[in-house]
Amino acid sequence: MSNEWNRGLGEGYAGREQVCRAHRRGLGGGKWTLREEEPKFAPDRTCDVEHLKLELKIDLPRQTVDARATLTLAAAYGPFTGIVLDAVDLEILSVADGSGKTLRYSYLDRRLTVTWRAAVKERTDLVIDYRVVRPSEGLYFMGPTTWAPKATWQLWSQGEDEEARHWIPCHDAPHERMTTELIATVGANYTVISNGALISRKTRGKSSVWHFRESTPYPSYLITLVVGEFVQVAESWRSVPVEYYVEPGLEAEARRSFGRTPAMIEFFSERLDCPYPYEKYAQVTVRNFTFGGMENLSATTQTDNTLHDARAALDFSSDDLVAHELAHQWFGDLLTCESWAHAWLNEGFATYSEALWKEHSEGRDEFDYLMLQKAAEYMAEPYRRPIVSHRYAYPFQLFDAHLYPKGAWVLHMLRRRVGDELFWKSVRLYLKRHRGESVETLDLIRCFEQASGKSLQGFFHQWLHCPGHPDLEGSLAWDSATKCVTVALKQIQKLENGTPVYRLPLAFDARLEDGSVITRTFEMDQATQTFYLQLPSKPVWVAMDADGSILRTAKLSVPLEWSEAALTGKTRDARVLARIEAVRQAGAQSAYRAVALLARVLREDPFWGVQLEAAAALGRLQTPDALDALIAGLKVKHPKSRRGVVTALGAYTEPRAIEALRRFLEQPDQSYYVQMSALTSFGRAAGKAAVPALRAELKAAMKRKDWHDLIAQGAAIGLAATRDESVVDDLLALASQPGRYWGTRLNTYHALAELGAARPLLGRKIAEEMVRALDDPDLLLAQRAPGALVSLQQQSAIGALRRKAASSSNAHTRESCLMAAEELSTQASRSEAVDKLQSDFEKLRAEARELRERLDKMSAGRAPVGATTAAGRSAEASARDGRSSVTKRPAGRAGARGRTAPREG
Repeated sequence: MSNEWNRGLGEGYAGREQVCRAHRRGLGGGKWTLREEEPKFAPDRTCDVEHLKLELKIDLPRQTVDARATLTLAAAYGPFTGIVLDAVDLEILSVADGSGKTLRYSYLDRRLTVTWRAAVKERTDLVIDYRVVRPSEGLYFMGPTTWAPKATWQLWSQGEDEEARHWIPCHDAPHERMTTELIATVGANYTVISNGALISRKTRGKSSVWHFRESTPYPSYLITLVVGEFVQVAESWRSVPVEYYVEPGLEAEARRSFGRTPAMIEFFSERLDCPYPYEKYAQVTVRNFTFGGMENLSATTQTDNTLHDARAALDFSSDDLVAHELAHQWFGDLLTCESWAHAWLNEGFATYSEALWKEHSEGRDEFDYLMLQKAAEYMAEPYRRPIVSHRYAYPFQLFDAHLYPKGAWVLHMLRRRVGDELFWKSVRLYLKRHRGESVETLDLIRCFEQASGKSLQGFFHQWLHCPGHPDLEGSLAWDSATKCVTVALKQIQKLENGTPVYRLPLAFDARLEDGSVITRTFEMDQATQTFYLQLPSKPVWVAMDADGSILRTAKLSVPLEWSEAALTGKTRDARVLARIEAVRQAGAQSAYRAVALLARVLREDPFWGVQLEAAAALGRLQTPDALDALIAGLKVKHPKSRRGVVTALGAYTEPRAIEALRRFLEQPDQSYYVQMSALTSFGRAAGKAAVPALRAELKAAMKRKDWHDLIAQGAAIGLAATRDESVVDDLLALASQPGRYWGTRLNTYHALAELGAARPLLGRKIAEEMVRALDDPDLLLAQRAPGALVSLQQQSAIGALRRKAASSSNAHTRESCLMAAEELSTQASRSEAVDKLQSDFEKLRAEARELRERLDKMSAGRAPVGATTAAGRSAEASARDGRSSVTKRPAGRAGARGRTAPREG
């Protein structure tokens, strides 16, 4: 399963809502209560499911499936007399053995329990006839709507983590593996995609029968069924069919989005020394898919949102999504986590594989910057937990930024620790030894230790079994007397809930004037340490961890001239991460020299990511010179750099910034994203003055069919940023428009939430409209709308959220609503606590004022009539202006601590 955020889908808030399966921005409030849950482990098995045959008759308009599941069971653990299968909301019609003899069964509490009269000693078939009617999960029917009456029907399945049980009676856990057959009868106009090879397709009157067989055993959550009116774009890798399925008319978009798949298969097959292991590789795009993609074995389901036009391709690519799901065919499908507690073995490898493909196809700079983005994604998680955790209420909770980007970073740090050669040797051993098996983290550790000869238990313990990461703070300074760079560092992360003081190998590179670079590595294993880097001469610059070998934050104080040397001229550091660190160090200073340096970097740096970081730093500085640099930077060539510039300009409200944005918008940028960001920044910078222009832009954009409505989104978010109350109705009309792209609607709701939070009098009106989205027919919007309500901070929505949670049959919608209601309740309690503290403070301040006045009156009453202070004023006069009379000390007399300056009361 993959996310959409790094691929730019659902820009802004919608993207953040899809970071990964359970990573919900704006929900949870930093709370992570899974420590309170009882540990959970893989369930028992009384027998082994060797094969599953599904025979399905599908009626799309009625949203029903008449099904027969035949499970071949083997007495792998000794004779057995029963089996318990997961089955939710199925209409069980009959249960029999392979000879047709009826078997006893009970169907209670989401479990189907079947018993045999005599123990099964070898193997038997279990045949279950059942019906699926309008399922809430597992199978999703998408058809015509009031706003799209001509839409064709589609059906797609989604199994991860525990949704297969909603349409298949199965042992729904990742450690049970089986081969499968699927025989589906559908209307003759429909195409069926499923796991494995297509054995046959037969036409029977107005129906067609599709027969698939997958010969590699795999878990139930990877079973796929997709039905719809699709066209096929066919390619191949070696002799393996590579297929893309899209709706008619989208063939060009399919080639643009998926065309590098054969090259990716070749790359992973060669790098892993394990050729792609299945009969085919298919990718099918479906409407309203709830996630970025799902790695069903040999047949990945992708969101149709990844299909994009030529203009979007200027700064958007589907490669990360495609690489992620493809890598799962090895990591997750060929090898599968034993239980969800170890799901990082699936998702961490797949996420790191995105970066590996980028490194191979686009170079080291793109690789490093992507890893930096993934680190930021993890750092934004509002809580900290161990990656490997058996404590959860349900597996869905574990699919967060710890599992995905932090899991990827663990592998990256491991690669840096052992080196490329031993890293790939270890990974290949891991694949070869456990091919076709279920794996735990210990299996990976043993392979790495055996292949590398290194003891890695400590490494894995601190990064997988402890929460958090190191937060470093310190300084680097040159001492000409000793010819040393003194490195003073502290680990300042909170040591709570098991977060440790980390053991870190820190590499320092020092460039000398002769061009040579000296590298030293120090082991940091204490909270506070000082290291000394001995050098033959004064360094031009010094960089810490410039290769990005450690997941950490760092606030380092270094001389500005070091940053300048690392960023410009012949001494410029060739490494992107080193230059970005230097940009951030320079950005912490507001001196003219620092601004000039950042301006030069924005103009001249060869990599767009460094330019973007420089633009962001200039936006934070808020100086006239920084503004000049940003206005000049509007001419940078790379669209991602240009986007950074227009975004940074939104932080300025000076007329020059507003005029620059207005002129920039007169000629629309070639990039959707740049144009979107410019519209948003114009609203932030110009305020109410931008409303007429943004309204006109929004109206025009809604008449076009821009990719993902990005231009309309920019205008809408810009309107909200003006903080003008008059725009509320415009935005509500857009957000509530049926059939509009769900990301547009969600982003508009989030923008409204920010407006409502800034203008509380509008909040209740916005909340009343926003709660309607909880019942929206668009499942993607309904599942994510609770996050917008949290941002709105309207406790009046708590009741609606709880009612929706109680009535919804979809687990993800229920969870989102419950989490949002909990967070809003927490906000209310927090607000009440703040109000009470404020009230108590005001009461104490009033009491202190009253006491002071009483003391002043008492002091004034004791002073003799006509007595004067040292300043020559009478005590009575001093009391009148509220000050007690205190005699000055004689000038030059030392105080208790040797102070010579006089003190005055």
